[in-house]
Amino acid sequence: MINASTFEKLKALNCSAMADEFQNQINDFRSFNSLGFEERLALLVDAEWNRRQANKLKNLIKRATFSISSACIED
Repeated sequence: MINASTFEKLKALNCSAMADEFQNQINDFRSFNSLGFEERLALLVDAEWNRRQANKLKNLIKRATFSISSACIED
């Protein structure tokens, strides 16, 4: 099946957020059926971008030397 192949290739490319969003679009076809190709592709790219930015921020906070080790952005 082409969808399974695409999903596995996205995972192999380390695009896990894009793969997850692709799976979400397949599973909830009714919600995404009215969207065009460009809109659906944009959702995939946005999901990957957002996860990578969140991971980058998480890693920066983890490597930061805060005086309080349990510090977080909300604090």
